[in-house]
Amino acid sequence: MEERWEMQWQQFLKTLEGVQPGEVQPGEVQPGDGKSQTSEASPWEDPKVFLASFEQVAHACRWPRGEWVAHLLPALCGEAKEAFQKLEIRERDNYEKVKDAILKGEAVKTEAQRQRFRQFCCQEVGDPQIVYKQIKELCHQWLKPERHTKEQVLELLILEQFLASLPPELRSWIQPRRPDTCSQAVALVEDFLRSQQGTRSEARQALSSLFQEPPKEGPTNSKRAEKEPLVTMKRENAKKEPLEAVKRKNAEKEPLVVVKTENTEEEHLEAVKTENIEVEISMPAAGPRIESPDPPSSSPPSEMVQTPLKEEVTDPKERDACLPAAGVKSVQPVPGRMEEDLQLQQRNVGSSMQKESDSTTEPPLKKLKPAPNRKYSEDYLKFGFYFMEENDQQIPVCVICNQVLSKHSMKPSLLQRHFTTKHKEHTVKPIEFFVKKRDEFIKQRATSVLSTNISKKCLEASYELSLIAAKQNKPHTIFEEVVVPSAIEIASILFDEKMADAIRNIPCSDNTVQRRIQDMATDVIQQVVEKITAAEKFAFQLDESTDIAGNAQLIVFVRVPDSDNILEHILFCRPLPGKTTGEEIFTMIDNFFNKHGILWTWCVAICSDGAAALTGRASDVIAQAKTRNSSIVSNHCILHRHVLASKQMSPVFHEILEDATKIINCIKSRPLNGRLFRQLCKDLDSEHSTLLFHIEARWLSKGETLSRLFELRDETHQFLANISSPLAEKFENVSWVSCLAYLADIFKKLNELNQSLQGHGHNVFVMEDKVCAFYKKISLWIGQVQKGNVASFPSVSDFIELNSAADTEDIKTAIKNHLDNLHTEFALYFPFVSRGCDTGIHWVASPFIMDNVVNADLSSPEQEALMEVISNRSLKELFNEKTLTEFWSQVAKRYPKVGGKAIAALLPFCSTYLCEKVFSSLKCIRTKERNCLQLESDLVLSVSTLQPRVQRIMSEKQAQVSH
Repeated sequence: MEERWEMQWQQFLKTLEGVQPGEVQPGEVQPGDGKSQTSEASPWEDPKVFLASFEQVAHACRWPRGEWVAHLLPALCGEAKEAFQKLEIRERDNYEKVKDAILKGEAVKTEAQRQRFRQFCCQEVGDPQIVYKQIKELCHQWLKPERHTKEQVLELLILEQFLASLPPELRSWIQPRRPDTCSQAVALVEDFLRSQQGTRSEARQALSSLFQEPPKEGPTNSKRAEKEPLVTMKRENAKKEPLEAVKRKNAEKEPLVVVKTENTEEEHLEAVKTENIEVEISMPAAGPRIESPDPPSSSPPSEMVQTPLKEEVTDPKERDACLPAAGVKSVQPVPGRMEEDLQLQQRNVGSSMQKESDSTTEPPLKKLKPAPNRKYSEDYLKFGFYFMEENDQQIPVCVICNQVLSKHSMKPSLLQRHFTTKHKEHTVKPIEFFVKKRDEFIKQRATSVLSTNISKKCLEASYELSLIAAKQNKPHTIFEEVVVPSAIEIASILFDEKMADAIRNIPCSDNTVQRRIQDMATDVIQQVVEKITAAEKFAFQLDESTDIAGNAQLIVFVRVPDSDNILEHILFCRPLPGKTTGEEIFTMIDNFFNKHGILWTWCVAICSDGAAALTGRASDVIAQAKTRNSSIVSNHCILHRHVLASKQMSPVFHEILEDATKIINCIKSRPLNGRLFRQLCKDLDSEHSTLLFHIEARWLSKGETLSRLFELRDETHQFLANISSPLAEKFENVSWVSCLAYLADIFKKLNELNQSLQGHGHNVFVMEDKVCAFYKKISLWIGQVQKGNVASFPSVSDFIELNSAADTEDIKTAIKNHLDNLHTEFALYFPFVSRGCDTGIHWVASPFIMDNVVNADLSSPEQEALMEVISNRSLKELFNEKTLTEFWSQVAKRYPKVGGKAIAALLPFCSTYLCEKVFSSLKCIRTKERNCLQLESDLVLSVSTLQPRVQRIMSEKQAQVSH
């Protein structure tokens, strides 16, 4: 079915090529049968019907809407083609714009035909029969009875009379909307009145009053009353409104051309004020002119003009000379040049309008200069000139040499001078030559615009691909070598080569991806700096580590208040050039702060891992930072303190830990032993098939290693016995295995505490509560073990039950001693567990407890504000729904002082977890194969929680399809 419709459309286009337009211009009167000589086969007799039929064909053929104009273009001819060519280049691909331009041109043409019929008159009666035929022809051109039914013709007549009966202001508002029927016109009137008066009842009352008998005017106003209502309305409004207001109102309307009658000097100037542009309309030269004995009262002309329609009057003197002689009113599109000239005239005349209107000297229009900004005319094509848009202005460009002239050169004399001096050999060329050159220029411009759009999309795709590479810690060459070639092949198979070519244009080379990542990382860091500058309050954590290339990388994370929460983000990752001393580290941080305008006075707290280079008292980082801001609080990472507190063990347990490490190394350090042990575990249907290494640098490895060894103790004992290892005897000692079970249990509990202290967004109150809870658990376990109860350690309890005959008193004594040491170490590294937390800031964590409010370390106004907070029911509900940082971020918007103090208490980091986590990402990014990589940009995007502003970055770049 689609092919059938397509074939019919192509046949229609072929038949259309054979139809030659008539020699007579549309609307030109010929004596004879009362019909114009336009071809009856032309499809544009009724553009609305033809476009509706075309749309049905387009839907039946399932053409994409973006291609409708391309299919319609071969069918354009006559006035429809002229309307299309007058559109701007960027609008010619929009079917709705093209359709609206064609229908608007048809409406203007119909209105002109109506005006010719209504205002036809003659001065001399030579042959009444010819006059009658002329009037009949004008009536046929307007009403088109061959196309309209009797009811449609009647509708047009009623609509005309209805519009003529409206007040000028209302009619000028309705006419640009081009109602086709009376019902549409009535609806427009009701909408206008409803918008003016507000209620439907008032609209009806006003509507009825519109059609009352107008008051009679004196003889002095008779001449003005006979004029066109639209001109009268504009003149009356011009007296009431300032010049600029009239200019703005007329600019919003559809430009109109009104051909004036012979006017006085005052009326001539008044028409310029209201921007009624005056041109001459051609009338038929059929028969002698006759004097009408009794012309209609509605016909203002007193003299018929025989000159053809002029689209542009370049000489102001010629224009001034022809204006008073115009004798026929009509409505036509305003030529751009004349519109600009009249605007300039209006500006020059505005200040002294009344004075000049009363003058009897030379009309002021003769003193005016043409506007410098001119519009393009199709007549300029014979000089080889077309135009291009630049800052909403038309700039002339030569389609032969592609030279672009200034906007002030848009006038025939200057264009002709360029043509005759530089392209004299083309003066004998026909107009078709220049049309071809113009079409080539338009195609070239369209290709350039399309290429620019493709380049922008390719640029955006390049940034998005680079962001994915950074987020996934992938090499920069992965897109050039793998992703894009794969995408090209997929597009070629599933779609077409056009899509594959578009993908092929995406810049994705190694260096390009690196530059994209650097741009986005810089933007992300800039966002963080902007948030710090806006908040003027932040805390940071720092740590340094050595990468695979031997470079010491310093990483700094910041915590800064945002609008709805507290933001945690990496600030920078920089290699230290020399030694990793406190002075070097502080210098690097200070240089970064100075470069980005960050003040040390905004810093609230610093968290570090407690290394000597960071926590010294004289020349190290925190000491030097406090010289800039003495109120800075320094925190030792709570995770490091936890590891240090659990590191001290009695000699008995220390020896068992060393024996466990030897057993694991005996099996895993030899590949053959590892394979044999794995096979043994499979044969015995064990839950696990391998042991785990213990690494001192990994905090959780002790608990995981000892738990796995205890779970596979039988398999390990059998394997060691098979290879005749003396370590097999360890598993035959009940006391040794019991101690191994205890170490597995206690380190498992320590690991659980460590994991609960890790993560994002933890504040000091949460951290301290968890450590205090574990400290109290140790006291509980000590009391239970003193009573002989080891139920809190399930592995020890189960093993002792299986070996009830063995003596366990020594084991329980060793467990109690270890718990006592652990209790002491925790009190040493976490002083707050013994002395308690500062009660002065408890109100931050629990603001709705009255004791915390009373004991709060706040001034009296701040305590009063806190009272308002706890008395607010909506805030109490918000406290139950949001996190602590989100709650106080909302409170700070209403109560800045008390909210700001709470945010300052929640701001400090309690651990260097973020830095430690980034070191894991660093190992994935900088590998042996990528040891020369500039690390910072990739690392920033890899761990960033903010999205780079790609569109903003692209606005500063020039899109190119090259690599």
